[in-house]
Amino acid sequence: MNYRKQWMGGVKFFVLLITLSGCGYSLSGAGKSQLPSYVHSLSIPVFINGSGQPEIHRDLTDEVRRAFISDGRIRVVDKENGDLLLKGTLNYYAVRAISFNANDLVSEYWVEIGVAVVVTDTVKGKKFLSQNMKSKWNYRVTDNVVTTEQARKDALSQSYNDLSARMVSLLIDRF
Repeated sequence: MNYRKQWMGGVKFFVLLITLSGCGYSLSGAGKSQLPSYVHSLSIPVFINGSGQPEIHRDLTDEVRRAFISDGRIRVVDKENGDLLLKGTLNYYAVRAISFNANDLVSEYWVEIGVAVVVTDTVKGKKFLSQNMKSKWNYRVTDNVVTTEQARKDALSQSYNDLSARMVSLLIDRF
């Protein structure tokens, strides 16, 4: 009987210890921002397209805005009224063959994009961050042109997601 009380007491202590200690994990956007205390808003105008590939800069801009809105630790505002102003230039776009089939035809491509990002602290009037970033994703070629084009667009979308997540991490978490 005495052994059973000790064992139950040990179990209760262990459960209490686990409950109070926490595990250290947190949800995205739930943690503290590494931004200065006076920074509460961010403006993201449409990125400049210096890539030669029409209209992809708009999709990238939209994804960057969505990423910051989803994160929730900084408010995204219209125009250039934010405490921070994030400007981007899509400066690189390339599609490169990376795999060939037995007939020496391309079977897989990489789509690569590069962007230069400059963040300005509009409150203090100085540059806050400057970074060049690249992303690449592969996609497979099929006999169907429509399917192959959709695969290229999906690969671009994955690149936008990757760059956006990295921008949030770089600006808000400072790494």
